[in-house]
Amino acid sequence: MTRSQDVTTPVLNSLTIMGKLVVNEHTPSALTLHAYFIDIKGGSMMFGNHTHAYEGPKVTVALHGDAYVHGKECMVEKPVFSSQFEEIQNRGGLIGCGKRIDNNGEMIIRGKKREVSRPLAFDAAKGSNVVVLESNVNVDFGNGTIGCDWLIGDEVMLTSSDRDPSPETGNLRITGVDPSCKEFTLNRGLLRHHIGELILQEDDVVIDIRSRVILVERNLAFYGGDDPKYDRISGMSRRSTEYGGQFYSRPAYAEPKPGWEPEMAGFEKYGLWKFPEGRFSFVEYAQFDWMGKMHGVLIPDTLRTYSHIYLSGSNGGLGRLKVEGGE
Repeated sequence: MTRSQDVTTPVLNSLTIMGKLVVNEHTPSALTLHAYFIDIKGGSMMFGNHTHAYEGPKVTVALHGDAYVHGKECMVEKPVFSSQFEEIQNRGGLIGCGKRIDNNGEMIIRGKKREVSRPLAFDAAKGSNVVVLESNVNVDFGNGTIGCDWLIGDEVMLTSSDRDPSPETGNLRITGVDPSCKEFTLNRGLLRHHIGELILQEDDVVIDIRSRVILVERNLAFYGGDDPKYDRISGMSRRSTEYGGQFYSRPAYAEPKPGWEPEMAGFEKYGLWKFPEGRFSFVEYAQFDWMGKMHGVLIPDTLRTYSHIYLSGSNGGLGRLKVEGGE
């Protein structure tokens, strides 16, 4: 069975996928899938497919849960904070499995291709809210239509060009686009000076320490929540508990079908649901916020088809990490 997702959901306690869940590319506006726990059991969760990327409006998967209520290992039988137990029961909360996607099927995460990076053409002074790129970020939209790929409202960041290696981030968004598609106005002034010129040494050696402007915005995003109602039930934030979203590609396993017992004749052949090893077929052009390494990084060592993704979340030890290519 194939189901098409085209609306924002309430916060689901759990979502089990045994068929195929795909995103409707023709949905008229952005949407968010909210859930504590998503369990792919032999099915597929597809954003795009094997031949085409998803190019529709932005889709966000928001994973919710509290470290002390739901537990990091999906094994907590009851909340540590007993005063919260009644609230969880009233909501029907799934105790022990929060901010988590278990994959015993297939995931395809294939967002719209974007122009993701350009070096500065000139220095961008501290306090300035204008950046000029070395070259434009025009793209061919088809039918001979050329247009600017970076749009008003898109989030960007700047890499460092000084001794502080951390990039300049923090809700830095485009508020104005010059017709040249090279000059962009930002929603605030820069907090540091960023070098935009090559350095030529006496021996004609060119040193390039220019800052680059990076497009963070993607039309697919996975997010480890920090909502007071759903993610801070114990009063503790995701930062203080280091509790972000998790992906798990699980090994193959089997479980009994309803009504079947091991001693029944034909149990091994007919009485078991058999679920395959989980796999990620594509991970391209997507954002992952608070989905860092300390929270169960999604990229398995065997996957070689991920590109142009962003991971963020300071407690994950990642900051903003840009990956171009397969390794």
